Amino acid sequence: MRRGESWLVLAVGGDRWFEEALHPLESFWGFCCPLLGPDPDRAIDLLEIVLADWSGPLFLQGIPRGSALLDRLLDRVAGLRRIEVRQGLGCSLIRLDARGVEAYITRRSRKFRAALRSAGRRVKSAGVEFEYHTRVEDSGKIYERVRHLESQGWKEAAGRGIFQATGFGEFYLDLFRRSAARGRLRALFARQGDRDIAYSVGGVFGSVFRGFQMGYDEAHAALGIGNLMQLEMMERMVTEGVSDYDLGMVSDYK
Repeated sequence: MRRGESWLVLAVGGDRWFEEALHPLESFWGFCCPLLGPDPDRAIDLLEIVLADWSGPLFLQGIPRGSALLDRLLDRVAGLRRIEVRQGLGCSLIRLDARGVEAYITRRSRKFRAALRSAGRRVKSAGVEFEYHTRVEDSGKIYERVRHLESQGWKEAAGRGIFQATGFGEFYLDLFRRSAARGRLRALFARQGDRDIAYSVGGVFGSVFRGFQMGYDEAHAALGIGNLMQLEMMERMVTEGVSDYDLGMVSDYK
């Protein structure tokens, strides 16, 4: 639903708790805010129109605590529905300023910087080169390369691979295709000879880079290639004028 510059984007679907509910288009991680636009009240106007005809459960996610949108939402909707506010997943966001990647590195610990330098030397000695894609014509091929690397990674060996979950293969294939069609897909591969050993894939949306997935072949884990992939991608984002590097949900390795 749209009115002027304001949008309300919801889908109807079921889950393990409710046979039918309204929720954002992306409700697995909960980063997607369905209320869009520069004026919170105008977006909430649209929500009130929907609530007038919808009596079932409604899930709103991706709304930061302390934001003007959340404050106005609670003020206006509290009288219409019973509301529960719960903590969602945290998000890892790196600010890239005019100093580029060096500014990010100097904010990290001495141990991290030393490990990064050491990994850089190992990767160089191993003859690893980086291959970067900005204009992707065959997103399916990118997906297949990513999928192969995931099958060689520690996550799938431990039964925790994202592509092992029902429906996520189709989700990422479609995400790659749609992002590539709009010129937003970015893919970085680390290669040793004619073989991929690591990847990082994401999308550029204005001044924001959102990482989709990254991984590496476990056989090359000793190189410490993971952090280098992030650094290589950051350097390319700086050249594109990206200011916010979004790594998704908070994890220790990030």
